Amino acid sequence: MSKDIEAGSNGDVEVGEAAAATVGTPSSSNFRQRKAMLLSFLFILAIVAVAIAGARSRVGYVAIGAMMVYGIHWTLIWLYESLVDPFLPSHGPRHKVKRTSARLAYYAVFFLSFATMFRHRDGDDVNAYDFMGLNCLGAYMIVIAVLFYVDLALAIAEVIRGVGPLVTPTEDVEAAEESEFRKKKAAICWALIAIGLIQSAVLCYAEPIITRLSIPLEDLHPCLDGYKIALISDIHVGVLVAKEEIEMTLRKANEEGVQSMAISGDLGDQKVGAAALHSMKPFVDDVDAQVPMLWTSGNHENFVGVKSWRTVIEDHGIINIENSFFVHRGVDFGWCGGAADGEADASINFVGLADLSGRSMQNTTSMYPESEFIVQPQLSQTMNSLSAHIGKPVSAADDVATVLLYHTPAEFKQNSEAGSDLQLSGHTHGGHVWPFHAFTLMYDGTSGLFSRSVAGGGDKKFMYVSEGVIGWGPRVRLFSRPEITIITLKSGGGEPSGDTGLRVGEAFKYITLVSLVLGALVHGYVMFIKATKKEATAAGEDKLK
Repeated sequence: MSKDIEAGSNGDVEVGEAAAATVGTPSSSNFRQRKAMLLSFLFILAIVAVAIAGARSRVGYVAIGAMMVYGIHWTLIWLYESLVDPFLPSHGPRHKVKRTSARLAYYAVFFLSFATMFRHRDGDDVNAYDFMGLNCLGAYMIVIAVLFYVDLALAIAEVIRGVGPLVTPTEDVEAAEESEFRKKKAAICWALIAIGLIQSAVLCYAEPIITRLSIPLEDLHPCLDGYKIALISDIHVGVLVAKEEIEMTLRKANEEGVQSMAISGDLGDQKVGAAALHSMKPFVDDVDAQVPMLWTSGNHENFVGVKSWRTVIEDHGIINIENSFFVHRGVDFGWCGGAADGEADASINFVGLADLSGRSMQNTTSMYPESEFIVQPQLSQTMNSLSAHIGKPVSAADDVATVLLYHTPAEFKQNSEAGSDLQLSGHTHGGHVWPFHAFTLMYDGTSGLFSRSVAGGGDKKFMYVSEGVIGWGPRVRLFSRPEITIITLKSGGGEPSGDTGLRVGEAFKYITLVSLVLGALVHGYVMFIKATKKEATAAGEDKLK
């Protein structure tokens, strides 16, 4: 007989009640944690599936939005039960008040952070709320990534052990041991999260890396061999981008001795105002007038007012080639012009297409400012205009290379068949932060260099996808890197050289998808087995009664 029953005192009864409360809380918390975790995985997978199948339509965007709202709900529960709840008292003086206060504070931090995602596009000044809010929002993604892989590893271990008590102990394991395990797991997760946040901050606020590669183009005139392009995609001028960072970006590009600079969209990320104009000053002060800077629109200019950004672009000496073109002649920058055949006319065609988002965003006046000025990409019309300008079809011009600026890394096949020798894109930020890598499966590439051969010919066509100089919103990255890309064009055939290997972001889109599917299956299996065992135990107890 237990000492509690023998003593029969009020003090012992209180101890027994406290013990009962302790026994009940961890098990119920673990159940909620695993349920929320499983539903979070399933909702992320559903969003990825819809994104791949039809996110480029308005119906797809609405479906993703609806699932995100519900998915965020369960994700917040999962994070709370895993990382906050283990450290809160389950009994004792005012424990309910303490737990309720912690939960309210937790949700308040998230939703105040989430609100900055919409507010920062209208702000004219950087303030502490924008800075902290956006970075907290990014920090949530690091937290989710760490917790996901820790829980996945523990769940796999459970399956290997025969669904043992590693994560959710069976009833014969003392509640104190279970509670201690949850605390240790949460402490390990917080340590890993701290490491992830530190490396992310260092990566995002340090100077972007310089990626250098050489790309051979069959149609490039020999006298233009060695022509350099600086690709500086996805700067996202906004509240978290300092003017000094733009100065540094332009300085590093100029130091490479480039002949042109290409901005393949998402230069702007807030409404045009005093802050945006201040950040844009380096484009007037620090750019070599002899180096043409070319721009075409991205989805974020469409979000915040593309007409105003077109005006800013042109006022700052940047050439707008949105659904237009620019022909850079060798003689204009001191190359070519010799006696060799065709040197006087040797040139490179630059073609820009409006962003793909224009197809779904055009004339959505209730959602986006200046939406009546959003335009769709017009490939055939733009190529026809260029063909008329050079006096022959672009696709048949075997002595003039054509470089296409298209923000979204999509439609590579049809663009190359229309005459593009090299497509320069951005948009994906290399996946930016987990689990967004999986969303990039809808595109023709996530990061790095891609090639294909045009049907009926041996010429290779290329597409390069930049991970972006800075990137959107939160200054947080995971399994991606900010970059300035220096592309040297080579005349004739051969293979590309330089940094052409498989990128982490490109690999991680498949790793993310596989791990999400595996996580849903493993956690679903563990929950099913545990529920089955619980029902069998309950049935056995009923029989004994």
